Formats: sequence, structure tokens, C-alpha cells
Amino acid sequence: MKEIAGRPLETPVDRTKTGWVAGVHREFGRPRTTVAALYYFALGRETADYPICGGFVGEIRAVRRYHETDCPKLDKWVARAKLFGRLPQDAILPPLVGEFLPPAFQDRSEEGGGDGAGAAGIERPNIELWMAGPGLARLVLPVCLKRSVALVSVEGRPTADAVARLVDRATGVSGRRPTLALCLSDLSPEGLAFSRELALLIRDKISPGGGGPDLRMARIGLSPRQVRDLGIPTIPERAGSKEEKREYARRVKPAGVDPERIAELDALEAYHPGGIAGFVEEVLARFAVVGFDDRGEGWPAEIG
Repeated sequence: MKEIAGRPLETPVDRTKTGWVAGVHREFGRPRTTVAALYYFALGRETADYPICGGFVGEIRAVRRYHETDCPKLDKWVARAKLFGRLPQDAILPPLVGEFLPPAFQDRSEEGGGDGAGAAGIERPNIELWMAGPGLARLVLPVCLKRSVALVSVEGRPTADAVARLVDRATGVSGRRPTLALCLSDLSPEGLAFSRELALLIRDKISPGGGGPDLRMARIGLSPRQVRDLGIPTIPERAGSKEEKREYARRVKPAGVDPERIAELDALEAYHPGGIAGFVEEVLARFAVVGFDDRGEGWPAEIG
């Protein structure tokens, strides 16, 4: 980047592109978000106003609708928009990784009062949300704290040590409440691998003799049905091993999803009316009403 007297020089192309980014951010209406969420919002806009600029003088040679191939450069223009003051410095959320347990998580009374039973006397579980999306974790954390749900935000894949701590927490409340680990990850080869690895680690950590805690796992999204119902656009698949891609194709092809395309959690910010926080709120509210009944080993494998 060119500089004058130690300060970055804003080119005409910078002004044009960052002006577009700032306008789309205002239209999005979510003051703090992720670059990927902004990308999905832009992808869904019908307005043909994305500027194609000349390389030397920055004139707008053409405008068109935003396209999935424009994604790689959005990070650059968002960073430039912040640098030149067209986006607030805190507009893009920093990742949040870690285990966040609400106060009295181990020994809480039933949320909202009562005797700890859901509908028809069904016992509600202790709930942990395991999320493979640390960029969105700051938006979800307030919802989890409000509902006394633990949030485990993971960068990469779940680890044996993290699952061992989950099992310890579940053991600590065993006999009073079951524990349900809810998994939220992309609809992608890596996203499905995340949930499979979490399930396998839980299985390996629990005593095969049945003496372990009442701990189960459910994958709450993203699912092909959620992508279809919310109108989330899919984008070209970018990662995953051959084995993960084969498993992904086996899972999504029957649902009519192109196995060469994926959908990311960030899309919920743009396509769910309440964003990612509203999506999680809806899921947790369902458990507050229907409780936790025994539908057999492994229930529920996937919700939604």
C-alpha cells in the first residue's frame, strides 16, 4: 500500500470499493458482524451496484450484482473501509474461543422457576452448545448465558481434553439432570466431520459398561432442510479430506444439496430473521418447552 508521510494513501479504487462496503454494511443493519455474514448478505441482494473499477484511475467501468466469486476480496475491502474510516473499527467481531459456563451452571434450579420438569413432567437437561464458529460466538454468548446454557466455542476440531471436561461436568450433575451437547457447525465436509468427531469422542470417554453420566449429543445445524427453508445460498466447497467429502456427499445428495457446495453458519446472520442469536434462541426455547425424553440411544442425531 502506498503511503505519504507515513500515512496510507487512499486511491480512487479504495474510495469506490470501500464506499460500497460501507453502504452494504448500513443496509445489513447489524452493527457488529463477521465478514462472511456480510458476504452472504451481499450475495442475496438484488441491487446491481457492485462496482467494477478501472485499475489506474478508479472510474466505475460497470456495475453488477455481487457474485460468489467476489468473496476472496471482501476481507481486503472491509479492512480498507475500516482503515479509511468508512466502517467502525468494531464492525467486525473478533473470534471468541473457549468454554463459557454460566453462573451456577452445575447447580442451577430450573430456568424460570418450577420443579425442573418440562412439558408433561419431562425432565429438562443441562445443555451445552458446542459451536464450530468462533467468529459468531460473541453474538451467541448472551443467549446462552440468559438460558443458563454453557457455550463451548471451538477453533478447528473438538479435542479429547475438551470432551473430557464435558464428561466431568455431566458427571457432576448425574442423577439430577441429563446433559445434552448441542452441536452447531457449517453444512460442509468439515462441519459434518466436526459433529462426528464430537460424537465419537463423547462415546470414547463414557464407560462402555453404562456407568457413565447421562450424556447425549444432537446436531442442531446447519442441515439441508434449514438451508432450503431459509433460502440460504450455497457456495463452492473449499476444504475437506476425500473421506470427509464422500461422507458429505452421502449425507446431502438425498436432500437435494449439491455435494460440491456448502453453506456456512455466518449465513444465518443474513437469512434468519433473528440472525444467529435468534436461531439459537429458537432452538433453546424448544428444549425449554418439550424437555428431554428418552427416544433411544443416540437421540437426537440431528434436529432441523
